[in-house]
Order: sequence, then C-alpha cells, then structure tokens
Amino acid sequence: MYQLRILRPIELARTIKLDASTITIGTDASNSISLPGGNATKVSRIHALLDIDENGVHTVDLKSTNGTSVERVRLEAYSPHTLRPGDILYFGNVAATLETCRESDSDVEESLTEEMETVEVTRIYQQDAALRRQEEFRKFLQDLRKKGVEEEKVLDHALLELMRRLGAQRGVLLFQEEKWLAIRPDHAWPTLRFEAFANLSHLVEKENVIFASHSSLLPLPSHGAQTPTASALVVLKRNPEDRVRGIFYLEASTEDGRQTLARNLEIVKPLGVLLTEELLGQASTRRRLTPTLRKRASQVLLWASEEMEKVVETAIRYAKAPGTVFLEGETGTGKEKLAELIHKFSHRAEGPFTAVNCAAFTPSLLEDELFGHKVGAFSDATAPRQGAFELAHGGTLLLDEIGDMTMTAQSKLLRILEERVVHRLGGGPPIPIDIRIIVATHHNIQECIQRERFRDDLYYRLHGLPLRIPPLRHRPRDILPLFDYFRDSLQNMPHTRRLRLTDKAQDLLLSYPWPGNVRELKSEVMRLLTLLDGSLVREEDLNDEIRFNLERATPLYDVDGKRELFRFKQSLVAKAISQANGNREEAARHLRLPRTTFFNWQKATNLQRWKPGQPLPELPAVQDP
Repeated sequence: MYQLRILRPIELARTIKLDASTITIGTDASNSISLPGGNATKVSRIHALLDIDENGVHTVDLKSTNGTSVERVRLEAYSPHTLRPGDILYFGNVAATLETCRESDSDVEESLTEEMETVEVTRIYQQDAALRRQEEFRKFLQDLRKKGVEEEKVLDHALLELMRRLGAQRGVLLFQEEKWLAIRPDHAWPTLRFEAFANLSHLVEKENVIFASHSSLLPLPSHGAQTPTASALVVLKRNPEDRVRGIFYLEASTEDGRQTLARNLEIVKPLGVLLTEELLGQASTRRRLTPTLRKRASQVLLWASEEMEKVVETAIRYAKAPGTVFLEGETGTGKEKLAELIHKFSHRAEGPFTAVNCAAFTPSLLEDELFGHKVGAFSDATAPRQGAFELAHGGTLLLDEIGDMTMTAQSKLLRILEERVVHRLGGGPPIPIDIRIIVATHHNIQECIQRERFRDDLYYRLHGLPLRIPPLRHRPRDILPLFDYFRDSLQNMPHTRRLRLTDKAQDLLLSYPWPGNVRELKSEVMRLLTLLDGSLVREEDLNDEIRFNLERATPLYDVDGKRELFRFKQSLVAKAISQANGNREEAARHLRLPRTTFFNWQKATNLQRWKPGQPLPELPAVQDP
C-alpha cells in the first residue's frame, strides 16, 4: 500500500491513502485528489495522474501549465515516471512525498507526530533555500560584471562574498587547468601549496563534503593553537570517477562563524561548484547561455529547443579555440548559419567570412574557386584571380560539403593546412594565408574513407572540433518559431499576408519529419504566402506530403513523443476495460473521463473491438492524438 503526504503549502498538509489503481490530481472536483487552485498552488484543472500496478507507482504529467517535478526534475508531458518511496513530488507549487504503509496501518495517519511532519516540511524548505542561495550568488556574479569589474577580479570578490555569507574568516579556491592555481592565497595562506590539500582527497572518496566542527582539516597552523576552528572542504570533480579538478576550503574561527558555517554546510558544495564553473569555464552540469550571448547569437541563428541550445553553446566555445571546426548534419539543417555564428564570436569577426560549396563546382572549377589562377593557367585565364583561400585571409573560410571534394583537391587542401600557404593554378610564388577553416558535410565521412573517397589523414586533421547539428525532426520546438520567422522575413513579397495556423495545421507541421529540414520549411512558408488568398492556414492548405505524411509514418512518433503518448493511452484504456470486465461505460467512469473522450481515446488506440485477455493491437501509423 502507498500513501501520498502533502507537505506544502503547510495549510494543505495531510496524508492521502492511494487505494485505487488510477488516481488523478488537479483542481477540478472530479479528480481523485482535488486541490485548491490559484497562484498559491499553481495546479492545473487536471494536472497529473498516479498509476499503481505490481511494479510500483508511476506518475504522469497531463500537460499541466506549471508542470510536475520529481526531486526538482521536471517531467515531460505524458511520459510515465516510476516513483520510489521518499521521492519529493511537485504538482505546480504543491509539494508531496510518496510513502509506503501496511494494510493494517489504517490508524497510522492519525497517530503520526507533528515532529515527523515538521522534518519533511523542513526538508522541502531547506531545498528551496539552497536553490535560492545559488540563484542569489549567480546574480551576484552577474552584477559584478555589469558594474565593469575586471574579469580577473570577479572571482576574488566572489570568494570574499561567499566567505561572508557562510561565516568563514579564511577561504581558498584552487583549480587545475594546465597547472594548479589558487584564488586569494595572499589573504589566506601566503605559503599555500596544493600538496597541503592533495593528501585530504582520500577523505572524500565517498562524500564530496567533509566538515570538522572544532578543528582545521589543513596540516597548517590556524589563527592560534587555543582557537577552536570549524572547517569545510569540498573536493570538486566533474563526475565521481573523474580526477580532482578543484578544492574549495573554508575556515571559521569565531563562535558566530562556526555556527553559520555549520548551518549552511549543505549549500557549501553547490556554491563551490558555481565558482569552479567560472574558473574552468565548464559547468559540471549543463551551462546555459547568458542572455547577452543568446541575444547576440539569435541575430545569426534562430532556435528555441534545448537540443540547439547545446549546439549553439558548443559553437560559441569553439569560436574561441584556434582549431578547425567539423560540422556534420543533414542537408538544410543550417550548417552555414552555424559557421557564420562561429565566425561572429571569434577574434576574426572583423575579417571576411567566405563560404564555398564544394558540391556546386566541377573538379576543375572547384580548384580554381579555392586556389585562384595566374594568367595563362588555362585558355580562358586572361587575368589573375584570387581564390577563396586568399579572399578569406584574416577571416574564416567555410568549405561546405567537403565530402564531395575530389581526392586531388583533398591533397592540395592537406598541404595548405600543413604549410599555411596557397599556390595558384598555373604556378607562381607561394602566398601566405592566415585563416580559420570550418568544414561541413552531410556525408558519413567514415564510410567515405572506407570506400576510398576521402583521405583519412585529412579527416583526422580536420576533425579537431566536431559538432553535429540535429535534424529538424529531432528538435520539434524549433518548427513553429522558424515558421513565424520565415513568415515575417518574407512579408515583403508581393500580395502576402500575415499567416496564422489552425491547431490542426500546427499539429501536422509538428508531426511531419521534414527530410529537407529548415530549407524545406522555408519553401513551404514561401509557397503558402504565394498561393493563399486569406491569412488562415488550414490543414488542406498544406502540401500533400505534409498532410498525408507520405511514407514517413514511423518518424512521426520519434518527433514529439506521440508514440509514447499513444502507448500510454492504450495501456490506460485497456487496463480500465479489463477492470470493468469489458464494460466501456464503466471503464470511462473508472477513469473519470467523459464518455466522448473515452471513446475517442479508444478509437485512436485501436481498442474499439479489443477484449480483455487479448494482446494489445498495433498502434495506427498516423493518428491525431
């Protein structure tokens, strides 16, 4: 047996036995667990569902406005998540925990002491407090930069502020890049060496934080032999198996300082990790773009999905590095735009950005396009011509579709990469070049190497900073923003109107696999702007491939989780029908669903003629959820 204990808001605190197999949660009175609405709870009308079977308790967010979270991790809509006893759930702002109870514990709910309730509630508030402190500290770092504090002094100010907040009188942060460096050793321990801390690493094999309430963890003299000292040590790693990347150490020698440090011990580690993120330039968890970087990047490239956020973040990091960037992705994913973004964020941003599509030229014309020629190099060479390598001097050269380059051109490219000089066709002196090279391809270069269509030595020379761009079908959140962008950017076409999509048209755009990616989407917007007389885009206005999803039924489910949604609905409906012994109306009442909704679900999941005991039928290839 399981029970759900409501922890917060405190006025809703109570324990609810989970005595049904399917339990809905929301503000509507028809729910199994009805909660008050409003800004205090932020619970939707039908917010979430708990499904109980022999494997345990599973929670599903029913596309609520403010989401459902487990241990502060937000769940995807309609994606079941298996719970463990003790997990903290958030339905909007309502916090609860899952507990187990025995069948004979019917009176336990009444006899639980206030102390146990207080412990759980306190745990929630402590989690919230830790998160608030982290965000406050992030804001503190941002404010320092806004005030124009020099970058090398930001961390010095930050460590002093962190010591003040945590009650420490001395503190040091060490990190390793190419060598071990320390922040504020001149104010803490002038003769500090990392070796003094390295011997402590064996203390933290299992725990990342060590705390001593009345002694120093350092083999160094403290403020005085008679002064009791509280100390905290955090060994920072990217993951448990990783080597030590940094040390964060604090000491408090006053009574108030020792008490403050002890009270705030649980947030010492996350705050120390924030400092280490600043030091190493890499977050131990995914580091999001700052608003300033995002604004600059969005002037070149448009995105809304987390998948592209990661790509853009990596591209900006690559822009600061000197190596060759190797872009991989299907045709039309935006490789040239991403190359331009890398150029804009590099120190070569003031130089030229030159792009050459290697697949657009015959072999002889490609070499002329890349290397240029001297007078008399061939019959039509009546004047000297600079090639792309010379034109890109001081800037960035994009070699698009590098996989279509001939083996001869590849040999010359390898020589240019090694010598950093270019020779025009027809001979002549070598011409020094200073360029950043970015290459892009939609081919599988490893297969090209196996088929002896691409030089392996060139591949390893170019593949220094690889970056793969996901296709549009793997980032459906980008589809509608890109539609709006192309609609607005093409408004200067004659006789165009501001298009609006019906819900059905939106669903079709989101479910279509877009084999031509962003380029195909742009073409569809242009077609609609040209052909439509009105401004409303209906289902029948879209082209036939999108409407009927021709020969592409399977990718539909991989795009936006519809297959998982259908499976979930099918299992839910089948379970209710089985418990109702085949009575559909009784099954609908069991799920607290209107009859029409239940029968729509049944039809959508091929369960109209299904009977309990039979295997579940195949899901339809294309279906409207």
